[in-house]
Amino acid sequence: MPLPDRARLLGRWLDTHKTNTPANVKHWLYQHNWLVYGARYGWWHGAEALEILIKVDRRVEALWGVGTVSESQARATLAAVRAKAR
Repeated sequence: MPLPDRARLLGRWLDTHKTNTPANVKHWLYQHNWLVYGARYGWWHGAEALEILIKVDRRVEALWGVGTVSESQARATLAAVRAKAR
């Protein structure tokens, strides 16, 4: 599955999982890490996926009150991916 599709899927998943439960946080973190890892290692359309993921992270922060560290990791990886593409 292309990374941007996976990021969009995570956003849709969040639409139906609006509570901060251990299982929900675990799922979100797993998917988040998968996307960041893939983008960091040059997987197809990684920058696009990270842009989507950052929006999902903001929603997680608003809904669950967690995710600032994960968002900063996604932002740092996005900067690195963009720099590498130059």
